This record gives sequence, structure tokens and C-alpha cells, in this order.
Amino acid sequence: MTSRSILRTTPSQDDILTDLRRRRRYRVVMVDDDRGDYIMVSRLLSIAPRGQFELHHIDNVEAAVEHLRDAQYDAALIDYTIGPESGLDLLRRLGGRSASTPMIMLTGASAGELDLMALEAGAIDYLDKNELSPQSLARAIVHAHARFDVERQLQESQRELRAARDRAETANRAKSDFLARMSHEFRTPLNAIIGFSDAIRMFASHPDAAERAVGYAGHIEQSSAHLLDLVNDLLDLSRIETGHYEPARTWVDSNDAIQQVLNLHEIAADEKSITLEYHRPAESPLILADDRAVRQMLTNLLSNAIKFTDPGGRIDVTLQETEDHLDIMISDNGIGMSTSDISRALEPFEQLADHGEGKGHGSGLGLTIVNSLIEAHQGSLVLRSRLGMGTAATLRFPSAAVEYDLPQAS
Repeated sequence: MTSRSILRTTPSQDDILTDLRRRRRYRVVMVDDDRGDYIMVSRLLSIAPRGQFELHHIDNVEAAVEHLRDAQYDAALIDYTIGPESGLDLLRRLGGRSASTPMIMLTGASAGELDLMALEAGAIDYLDKNELSPQSLARAIVHAHARFDVERQLQESQRELRAARDRAETANRAKSDFLARMSHEFRTPLNAIIGFSDAIRMFASHPDAAERAVGYAGHIEQSSAHLLDLVNDLLDLSRIETGHYEPARTWVDSNDAIQQVLNLHEIAADEKSITLEYHRPAESPLILADDRAVRQMLTNLLSNAIKFTDPGGRIDVTLQETEDHLDIMISDNGIGMSTSDISRALEPFEQLADHGEGKGHGSGLGLTIVNSLIEAHQGSLVLRSRLGMGTAATLRFPSAAVEYDLPQAS
């Protein structure tokens, strides 16, 4: 007897769910021009066994359209005839199933296939006023609200799936484009290496073979260096994306790092008659950073500036400190980028369209790598650009990583 009593009084999962629904308060709006129907529904809900119901009343279509476009209820009871207008039209004007409130059609007269018409117009359920009871009305409201929530969650999941699919397709196209470009980029220096190596072999017995070999060897060296740069870009990006990159921090003299990178690019700038100007403070700060990473970031930014600046242009490198950070800015008066180009340029596997002969070549990973490296140093890459007006790229290091004298070892 005792065990049976315990079993009977132990609440099941369904009992708990029913109890929760009884306690829940539902906000319901009724759109009906008949005050008597509103009073009837209000009384039925006041004694309904499931939940508590707060009923609001609207007596015309225009007011309902205006109100329900902004307000949200747990359910709306829409009469089939509202004055001279039809509740079906109201359902359609509110957007049907895409409305912010689940809608239930009410009718007091037989109308053939009205139930199907109501569902097609966007109603989530259909009730005959002549068959209403506290139980059936409460059940319809509770179930409409629950079904509406499930449908909304399903729609949201479908939107997320479509967005994820679109992102995956975009990434797949970008990677396919990237692989096609990289194949071309690898083939170009490899063809040069093979071609000039073959030329050296063929002209080995030629009277001026030594002189030709020196020239060919120079071309082979340049092509090999370009090939190595491409491989290093891919390896760097791979380490960063897999989380295997950790900066080897030491105190880096910012002025020395900038000057060395400028010296390396001086010939490339001279070949295009580009003026390189370096603006520095009287005292050069030290940066707690990975020495190789700092030089790589500066190299990538300066290479980009030279590549996208027309002959006779100007590039300024500026080192300056504020209260919050240290900036190394490389600005040019080159071709610049549009707002959409800036966001694309920071994405991996993206490369902007060519803007002239010799421009747009490379892996398209330079800015992506710079952005990842500076973020690994708790800093940021700031890009400002206008199409046809030039670009300013700034490496921003946090002030906590900046000193003017080497800290004493503890």
C-alpha cells in the first residue's frame, strides 16, 4: 500500500511539464468587433485549467495591423469577420506564419473549407466558437505558442545552416582561387629556374659562357628567393592558424628594425623612383616582441606599399608613441583600396583584383599574416585607405610592451 501510494504521488515528467504550463502566464490578444464574443472568451480563459491568460481586445482591422506589427503576444485570436472586413485579409497583412505572433482563426458560422483557407493565410490553428470550452481554448493557445516557438527555432536553424553553407561555399571558392593562383605563382619561378639552368648547360661551351652563366645564376637566385618567400608565407600561415605560433619575445630596438627593413627595400624603391622617408622620434623605444616577426610585418607592409605605388610616388614610415600605444605607420600615395577591399584584404586566401601591370601578384597572404602576427603580440593592424589616394597601414603595439631602457633583471 505504501509503495503504491508513493508511486502515485511521484510526479512524472509529463506532470511536471503540465504543472509548469499551468503556472505560465500567456498574453493573448483577441481581434473581434463583437463585444459579446470577447466577454465569452474572457470568461472561458478565466477558468481554463492550463496556465493563466491575460486577454486584450482590439475591435477593428486597422488598429490590429498597427498594434500587432509592433507588439508581440503569445497568441492572437482572429475572428473570421471583423466588421466589413475579413480576418483572412488581416492574417495576410500581418505576414501569416512570418508574423511575430502565432494566430488562431475563430468563426461562429459554417464556412465550408474555412479551416484550410485560414491555414493557407497563415493561421496556426482554427477554432469554432460554437464548440469552445475552457479546455479546448486553453489547449489551442498553449499548443499554438509551443508550435510557433518550435517553428521559429527551426527557421532560425535553417537560416544558420544556409549561412554556414554559404560561408563554406565562399571559403571553398576562395581556397580554389587561391590554389589556382599559387599554382601559377609556383610555376613562374620554377619555370625560370629550369629555363635558366637549361640555358647554362646548353651554353657551357660558348665563348662567353661564364658571363652568361653569371647573369643566368642571378635570375635563378631571384626566382629561388621568390619561391622561398611563397613557401614561408604558407608555413607561417599554417603555424598561426593551427595555434602553434608563440612569439619569442625579446627587447627589439624599433629604430634598428625599421632601418634594416628600409635598407632591404631601398633598391626596389629606387627602381620605381619612389621616395622613402623615415620619420622617427629623438629617442627610439624598445618593443617586447618577436624580433623576426617585427621585421616580417614591416617587410610585408613595405613590400605592399612599393608594389601598389606608381613610379615617382612617395612612401613615409613614421614611428610615434602615444599614452596608450606605439605606432609604426607605413603610408603611401599609391592606388589605395575601397572600403570593401580593406575587409577582403585581411581575409586569408583573398587577393584583390589587379590594378595594373605587375600588381596583384603574390600569395595574397601578406596582410593576413601581418594581422595574425600583430594580434599574437596583443596589438592591432589599423588600415586606412581611399581608392586612388593611397593607403596607411599602422602596426599598433600596446604601451605595456614599450620601454626606453632595458629593464633590469630581477
